[in-house]
Amino acid sequence: MINEMMQQDGPTVEVVVLRAAGAMEQITLDTTPRLNLSAELLGGAGTFIGQYEKINVVLMCVRVPTDAMPMNVHKLQPPFSGLTTIKGDILVMRVDDNGVPANFTKEEWERFSAEDIPMAMSEEGDEEAAVNPQCTEAEEQEPLGDAEDCEDDDEDDGEYEDDEEDEEEDDDDDAAERDENVTMSDDKATASASAADEMVEDARTA
Repeated sequence: MINEMMQQDGPTVEVVVLRAAGAMEQITLDTTPRLNLSAELLGGAGTFIGQYEKINVVLMCVRVPTDAMPMNVHKLQPPFSGLTTIKGDILVMRVDDNGVPANFTKEEWERFSAEDIPMAMSEEGDEEAAVNPQCTEAEEQEPLGDAEDCEDDDEDDGEYEDDEEDEEEDDDDDAAERDENVTMSDDKATASASAADEMVEDARTA
């Protein structure tokens, strides 16, 4: 299914590019998946920042920016207004209700950017902060599953500690049992000694 979609031609649409240095451009982009021209435009494989449902647009940036890429100076509308560390250009593209790219113009973006949009608030009353989706090259190359491995190690450590506790409890039980056996043996020895003394006394009396 995915291979079929990758082979299909996508529409050629108008998109907006927010250049890192502050310029804004409207360009024509062929969205055919196999061409992957968005990656060429952004300078690398792209990732989603988020979307503005009100105007049906998604925001994209390069996933792993290079050191040479400057911070993007454009101020975004909430809930992305707190993102001030995005590196490189930002692609603004409209996607319709069926997930198909559609035309989006520079004028539409300018009107939207001029609107007074309140910050999104969390249930606790704090401003909801968007997360920068970009990562460093080192983070990109970090093997998947490391976090899971760490969790597994923690679980193993916990099981090991539980085993140690069980062994300590068993040792305590064994020690208590030994003490009880010793006590019983002492009692038997005492009883035997008493019986012997009685026999000797009986013999003398006789």
